[in-house]
Amino acid sequence: MGSSHPEHRHGEGATRLLAVARELFSARGFAEVCIRDLVDAAGVSRPTLYYYFESKEGLFRAAADQVITELDEALGKAAATAGTVRERVERMCRVLAESRYEWAFTGNLALHGARRKDEASLLPTRFAATPTILRRLAAVIAEGIDAGEVVPVDPHDAATAILGATGAAIVLPAGGADAGHRRDRLSRVVALVFSGLTDAGSAPRRGRARAVAGPSSPPPRTGGGPAATRSDRPDTTST
Repeated sequence: MGSSHPEHRHGEGATRLLAVARELFSARGFAEVCIRDLVDAAGVSRPTLYYYFESKEGLFRAAADQVITELDEALGKAAATAGTVRERVERMCRVLAESRYEWAFTGNLALHGARRKDEASLLPTRFAATPTILRRLAAVIAEGIDAGEVVPVDPHDAATAILGATGAAIVLPAGGADAGHRRDRLSRVVALVFSGLTDAGSAPRRGRARAVAGPSSPPPRTGGGPAATRSDRPDTTST
């Protein structure tokens, strides 16, 4: 029996299988790729796949781990570069945009679905990169809060908003598909999110102000409300 432990995956056959898996699973999803597709494209035998990864599922998980590790390293480098918090976050978002097929790889299970019970355990892999991305973004936002560049917010909430907006900007078509257009659109989206993170009069502050002022002002009555009290009724005794 082969082993799926990472230390046994350094052979040439394993390297070729991982590269092919990333390409095929990204393009077609797990369910639409069979073992024959993988071994033929990699130019290896079935026993080679079984030796290194034990199964198609094992290869999928190994390829996903590789994608996430590389993505984490790239995000770390982008976060460590000099610049304002907004500039660093925008560079991190560009890393995500330039890894579009890797996003498709980890998300294709959602598109193609798990068609057998033994595939259901792979569904969490579609979100496997999300905690890594959020952790990196939240760390940079926290630094911005400490430096006074970002208003006090929950860094994880801010990271979630940035990731959601970035994902939509990457995936959804809007007026152009060339790389330059996508970069410009991504910059505008990040700027829009940061307008809320750097505005001293942001919505959460206004919300707190309303909560304090609310009880002093009774809500206006409508035509269907209760009748006016004695003190509310007009004085007709002087006419």
